[in-house]
Amino acid sequence: MTINVLDDLVSEELPADPLPLLRCWLETARTSNVTDPDSGILATVDSDGRPSARVLHLRRCDDRGLVFFINRSTRKGRDLEANPRVALTFYWASLLHQVNITAISQTTSPAESDLLWREGSITGRAASLASRQGEPLSDEQGLHHRAKEIVDAGTMQPRPSTHQGLLLTPQTVEFWLGRRDRLHRRVHYSFAGGEW
Repeated sequence: MTINVLDDLVSEELPADPLPLLRCWLETARTSNVTDPDSGILATVDSDGRPSARVLHLRRCDDRGLVFFINRSTRKGRDLEANPRVALTFYWASLLHQVNITAISQTTSPAESDLLWREGSITGRAASLASRQGEPLSDEQGLHHRAKEIVDAGTMQPRPSTHQGLLLTPQTVEFWLGRRDRLHRRVHYSFAGGEW
């Protein structure tokens, strides 16, 4: 799908579903030499309502929603267990593009989680296996040594059960197009009654 949204957001030209437009903006960011175009800020809240946010790498955006790969034993995993509602922001400053999303999260199937694990880089898998993400680090040299051993072994390690795909099903999506004159444009999509 080709959607021309670089200069304006014209309602007559917008798709009824926001995901094709999001994929278009992601592709524009990727081809525009934006640093980390697939990085978004995921915000969660814990069981006491305390918010936290972190940057995650988007693995794919398909007709179901947005897919990430996470370690469920971390703070974000515990937050998602307590409350599956999340907020996600992509911001590409050089393009003056921002997308704000609210969504319901759920884990992907074991088969999809396995595929996401295999698709990751060997260094990424090694880091996941060697580290105890979110816990204090007492031996940085030992961490590097463990990761290097895994990389050097060159074998595919099985996916740890705590490492799973995370599917975000959007409930709202807002596209923000910044303008130098500060007269920014926004297009807001809401999912209700089974349709956008």
